[in-house]
Amino acid sequence: MKKITLYLDPATLPALAQLIHFLQNKEEETVRIFCYNRYPLLENVIKNEMGIEAFFSDVPQSGMWAYCPESVLTLISDCALKENISLEIHANLGHSLTLISPIIQLAQKNKNIHIDHLHLYDDGSKEYLDLESLKHTNLHYLLNISLMDMHAYLKKAGVTLTNPIIAQYLWGHFYPTTYHLLKKDYFIKTDFIQPIFQQIEQNCLSIDFSEQSLSAQNKDCLCKMVGLNEQLQNKLRKSRNGFMFIGGVTYYLDDVEINYLDELLKIAQKSTSGDYDALFFKGHPSYLSDKFNYPILQAIDNIIEIPKELPIEVLLITDLLPSKVGGINSSVFFSLPKENINHVVFTDKKYYSHEISNQKFIDILLRTECVKEEQLFSWNDFIERTID
Repeated sequence: MKKITLYLDPATLPALAQLIHFLQNKEEETVRIFCYNRYPLLENVIKNEMGIEAFFSDVPQSGMWAYCPESVLTLISDCALKENISLEIHANLGHSLTLISPIIQLAQKNKNIHIDHLHLYDDGSKEYLDLESLKHTNLHYLLNISLMDMHAYLKKAGVTLTNPIIAQYLWGHFYPTTYHLLKKDYFIKTDFIQPIFQQIEQNCLSIDFSEQSLSAQNKDCLCKMVGLNEQLQNKLRKSRNGFMFIGGVTYYLDDVEINYLDELLKIAQKSTSGDYDALFFKGHPSYLSDKFNYPILQAIDNIIEIPKELPIEVLLITDLLPSKVGGINSSVFFSLPKENINHVVFTDKKYYSHEISNQKFIDILLRTECVKEEQLFSWNDFIERTID
């Protein structure tokens, strides 16, 4: 039986965790397929520097959802014409329903394709903000309905799920599944979510971004894959008391956009005004973010740009994280050691769409003890005050 290992992710953080898995298991005999949107150097490093054969593709997206590429479905089908196939799938948890279901439906039509194991990785803060919306629902009832939904959803395309948030935690009823969680503490410390935690408790792990997760050789490979070059590594290594500012973005245009840019710059300037030996800036990774990132790089003297596509968690793995990190609310604050977090500034409501909730984000950060309350600032309060 031929084994195929498939990595699927349209985002940054889950792909980084998947690459750690790949490097830890690079000697395994398997056909590898990488479907990522954020790491353009990956193919060259894996094929030419590591000498490992693999297939590569982007992940198509429609609206908010990502989908398994048709080319991957064709490749799996072609392999199954010749022999039995064992599939190990690594996917973004928040997009798992649309990424994996076409593969499941393909396997149900072809008895030569076997789903061996699913590994599902947190997208970032998305899953936790979604789960908070379930606080005042009857979870036991919704779990039963969602389980029936999943039976139908995996058999036939076009079935509508009653609650996709819950459904993505039910994969273990159908296939051996491991959930790789960014904040396992959230499930332990959130009482109302216990019925969902019971579905995954025996099959979940915390994502490990520690220095111990990879050997020195594998860390070098990872840095090349994600674009952390030696010049930037040296600048980070030289700093003993550095600060990194985390940027933000608004998707609104015209006057709102201009106001956001002006106020974001004020926040960046205040954030970086301390007595630091080096300043670093990590912009928002959105393709629209350059117009917000560029003015900060121009206005703050000697600030060093961290490529916006670079996952900050790779600085944890390589022990290159600056002493202090602060800036606009972001999933990254779930990953960082609390001693490295200086402050988090929450985007003013006029700059984001209604479905994003600052209060939910704040509640999660405090409940999981990522930060203390005095480290959290509203947008306007931060602009008006000076950090100690």
